[in-house]
Amino acid sequence: MIKTFMLATPNPKHTREECQDYLGNRHPRHAMSVESLEDTFKLYSMNFVQLESDVPAAPTLCNREDSFMMCVEICCESREAYEEELADEEYLNIVRPDENYMIREFQGAAPIFYQVDEDVLYCRDTPRKSGEYRVFDFVQKRADATDEDFLAALEAECSALAGDRIFRSVANGLVINRVLDTPTLFGLPGGTETAIIETRADDLETLMEYYARIRKPEPGDVDFEKSFTLVTRMKVIH
Repeated sequence: MIKTFMLATPNPKHTREECQDYLGNRHPRHAMSVESLEDTFKLYSMNFVQLESDVPAAPTLCNREDSFMMCVEICCESREAYEEELADEEYLNIVRPDENYMIREFQGAAPIFYQVDEDVLYCRDTPRKSGEYRVFDFVQKRADATDEDFLAALEAECSALAGDRIFRSVANGLVINRVLDTPTLFGLPGGTETAIIETRADDLETLMEYYARIRKPEPGDVDFEKSFTLVTRMKVIH
């Protein structure tokens, strides 16, 4: 399985809401009209970035980053399957023109891609659903920490969290996505963060209250100046 995140910023010539609507609602209708994509995409979700004014202020791990409007998630069986889809005639005739229009008209800058290796530490026995909150912590290690030590400490801390009874009562899932130093699906440069911590919950306020009680002020070897948090609401496309 291959998993990619894409971060998109809004084009200032339109409102943020208009840009989110095209990327998160209108474009997926074009994409999923191509029947073969239903087989290629194992998971396809749009995660609408919530502004501080959209949701109650929450004590997130890193500083909130509101310049992005969307975090797109795509999971495929393999790179080869997706590259084959990109060369498909129906895709090129239906989806590609709309992608070009969307990037030109509704995105303010080149998107940032992350190719990741997913490690699911906890997942409640319920399917992912539209309307869930997803909190993404894009964490960068400090320059004096090795990748191995940083990721080992991060996994130990998150594993302990996933085993906590109270956490399981307020969260629907916890995932560590290790950012890979490999070409992204779309061949564009990727982000440089070390890992993306992903937490799913129905009640954001309760989750953040829990985090505020148990998180240390400066956990581990995180470089907070280069790390950021996105608070999003998920829409499952496929």
